[in-house]
Amino acid sequence: MADARRLAWLPRLLLPAAAIVLLPALLGGYWLKAWLAAVIYALAASGVALLQARLGLVHLGQVALMGAGGWVCLRLWHATGWPFEACLLAATLAAAAAGLLVGLPALWLRGLAVSLTTLMAAGAFAVAVTALQFPNGGAGGLAGYGFGTVPMARPALAPDDAALLRYAALGLWACLALQQALLRGASGRAWALMRQSEAAARMAGVAVGPRKLQALALAGAVAGMAGSLLAAMLGTLDPRSFAASESIVLLAVALIGGTQSPLGILLAGLLHRVLPALLDTAGLDAQLATLLFGLGLMHALATAPGGLAGQWAHAWQRLRARRAPPP
Repeated sequence: MADARRLAWLPRLLLPAAAIVLLPALLGGYWLKAWLAAVIYALAASGVALLQARLGLVHLGQVALMGAGGWVCLRLWHATGWPFEACLLAATLAAAAAGLLVGLPALWLRGLAVSLTTLMAAGAFAVAVTALQFPNGGAGGLAGYGFGTVPMARPALAPDDAALLRYAALGLWACLALQQALLRGASGRAWALMRQSEAAARMAGVAVGPRKLQALALAGAVAGMAGSLLAAMLGTLDPRSFAASESIVLLAVALIGGTQSPLGILLAGLLHRVLPALLDTAGLDAQLATLLFGLGLMHALATAPGGLAGQWAHAWQRLRARRAPPP
């Protein structure tokens, strides 16, 4: 029994590893791009899920932080020609700092006020980036905007879509593993107590401000990584992709998928990018996905607070209980 418990983690490690290796080889060009985008947006959704599930914060600026990370990554690459990984690291740190700045009001505000503050910040970013544009290879170093489009080079380890899907999936897996490790440690215990009552957390000796900033920085960092990977996928970025409304959609699919488990976060990415592709393939308007997201969100809020992942886990437990031999 003890040996079985020690090996219980193996399926959790081997199944994602097998998917990362095998899935890109099984997908065609169209679906390869759809799944790649899904993994990238799942990475961004992991930050939204962390804040909502662990701290009760509704963050509506995550897609703007994606854009900020992608912006920094593109500008650095066009200005310096650094390897992608160096630009990715700088963009991740910049987005983490931006996440801290945008989330500072959360130290004093609560509930709807935090949501509105982050939404207004996302709107301000959309206005700024529309005016300044993302760099596309034009002359000017950091400015880098002109009429000739020079796409950013992909990572040396991921020159094509299949390799980039593995690259992004490995990044998502590493970020989710880091989050799970934090949740099992002192950070997770502090966040759980803070969600119940910040006053009780302070009385228990929790440094509420630094712990909240830690979560905000982590959410910003994963958004910056996602934005950089999106820039690598497309070669450049479009300001229209980072409208404030996109952060609302990202939060909705995170709640539908389930914010409390890695499976729910992956489902959020698939809903966000693969579902519209399925509708388009079926000859339907991809915008119909927005209607489905609205219906799914009402269902999740009313009857399934754990999202689809929580419902599936509950159904699996009930099935196992029925199959278990009587005592």
